[in-house]
Amino acid sequence: KDSIDLFIRDTIISGKGESNPQLVYALARGSERAWRLITEECRVDLSKVTQCGGHSVARTHRPKGDKPAGYVFVTALLKKLSKFSNDVRFFKRCEAKAIMERRTISGLVLETRGMLIRCRSSSVIIATGGFANDHTEDSLLKEYAPELKDFPTTNGPFAQGKGLKIAAKIGATLIHMSEIQLHPTGFIDPKSRECKSKILAPELLRGVGGVLVNEHGKRFCNELGTRDYITGEILKNCRKRVAILVLGGKAPELYGPTFEFYVKKGFIKLFPSLKELCKEYGISLENMTKELKEYEECEKRGRDKYGKTVFPNVIDPLNENCYYACEVTPSLHYTMGGLKVDHNGAVYRKTGMIRGLYAVGESTGGVHGKNRLVGNSLMECIVFGQRTARALSHYLILTPKL
Repeated sequence: KDSIDLFIRDTIISGKGESNPQLVYALARGSERAWRLITEECRVDLSKVTQCGGHSVARTHRPKGDKPAGYVFVTALLKKLSKFSNDVRFFKRCEAKAIMERRTISGLVLETRGMLIRCRSSSVIIATGGFANDHTEDSLLKEYAPELKDFPTTNGPFAQGKGLKIAAKIGATLIHMSEIQLHPTGFIDPKSRECKSKILAPELLRGVGGVLVNEHGKRFCNELGTRDYITGEILKNCRKRVAILVLGGKAPELYGPTFEFYVKKGFIKLFPSLKELCKEYGISLENMTKELKEYEECEKRGRDKYGKTVFPNVIDPLNENCYYACEVTPSLHYTMGGLKVDHNGAVYRKTGMIRGLYAVGESTGGVHGKNRLVGNSLMECIVFGQRTARALSHYLILTPKL
């Protein structure tokens, strides 16, 4: 049975004890309120629940349909925000270049169409994401984790840590910056194998029964382990950092409509038999059959040699109506480090709180420690988005308008 204490425990364990306990407590305590915002106020159906890597129980809620959770959440929240269109202004095709400060925050300098505009405000919230695709001249990736700069990434070109950089210029403290998560499974596109930009192969593929094997057809890890653990095992056991993810015929039904999207794009391939699958990837059919039979026996015993105790949709090596497989590789995915904040999103420098400056989401550090637990990023954005909004409303009541 799930509980707040168990959720906190899983998050702390995943973070290797480096997470800020106050922030983790706030995340866990605020999770139900965040869930109610999405399901009741935004009317998103989150009735599908899955147990993903690093979680002790099934607690990862996901929307029905063929759209990714993040897209569904943002779309629903923007629709809700549209009701306040008279009170909210959107600035497009512009970039924040600097934060203005005179004892307290006084606004932003924006650049648009080659012009600089001073936007006066007594508060600023930084929600610009991380830096897992930062290959600029002042790259945070090269500064804090040069050993990872040659890995592919699941992040878009926007993930350059610009919000962190402008906050650091006024003295904001950056923490845990070298803690960068490699997602163990970025799809390798057969049409563009060397492309540095990868599409994420979600944990759910393993959550519905996918098993990971190397070029010899051998399993090498608990597929439901934490991201850093599985990444480490791929790097140790797979040639050229490439693993093969194998699924049974029921996978599309259990996963949902998005599965067929991956098949149509060519990321996941369909095979009529295990023999054809092994031929495609140059794997020994004997090894693969033996490995899957052993996996079946482990499911009956309730545990395998890697400590796996949950065996969803075990693959039958002989009697599946079809098989699916794809190649995956570890890819830069999430930066755990960022701006030092408190449980209400207030940003700090060495001398204390920067009055009027707040941050949420991947631009902050401290929640995830050395390794983020799957699902906690979207949860973090909503929980701390709500907490920061409440704290900021109180701050603005007590702060004279500029």
